[in-house]
Amino acid sequence: MEDLANKYNLNFVGSIHKPIDLKDFDDIEVFYQPQVKLRNRKLVCVEALCRLRDHSLGLISPDKFIDKSEETDLIFHLTLNVIDKASTDWVAWYNQEIDITLSINSSRT
Repeated sequence: MEDLANKYNLNFVGSIHKPIDLKDFDDIEVFYQPQVKLRNRKLVCVEALCRLRDHSLGLISPDKFIDKSEETDLIFHLTLNVIDKASTDWVAWYNQEIDITLSINSSRT
C-alpha cells in the first residue's frame, strides 16, 4: 500500500503539475451524490464530487489530490473546472425539465 502511495505522489507531481489550461483537465471527472427526501423518496439535490482519473492507477479520490492542489493555485483551476462541468450537466437536466438543486463544494483556499 505504501508503494502505491509513493507511486501516486510521483505520478501526481509529474502528470497534473503542468502549465494550466482548463482543457487539460479532461482527467478530472464529476460524479453526483444524490440527496433524497426520505418522506417521499424524491430526488431533490445532487452534490458534485470530483475524481482524478490516472491512466495507470485508475480513479483517484479527492483525499489523494486536493491537499496537494491547495498548496498551489491549481485548486482554483480544479474548482473552476468542476463548476463548469457540473453547471453544464445541470443545464442539460434543466432543459429536460428535471427540477433538481445542484450543490458544489469549494476549497477554503
